[in-house]
Amino acid sequence: MTEPQHFSVQASSTDRGELVFSSCVHVQALSPVDAAERVLHEKLKLSGHACQLRAKVWRLGEDYQPVSVLLYAPEGTSA
Repeated sequence: MTEPQHFSVQASSTDRGELVFSSCVHVQALSPVDAAERVLHEKLKLSGHACQLRAKVWRLGEDYQPVSVLLYAPEGTSA
């Protein structure tokens, strides 16, 4: 992606051992990682352990179907 796209970011947290996602925050960004880092103000990566899950990022695909990506905190940190 070379031009900013519209993304919706949902931060994740754990409530009584259950994974919970926040309401969507809408942002223009160059990639899903860029979008989530703008919203959460922290570095994120595309892979990690479940305990490091920080966000789900949505966008509309070419066929207008929603596509999501899960993003994780770097090694050594947890949600």
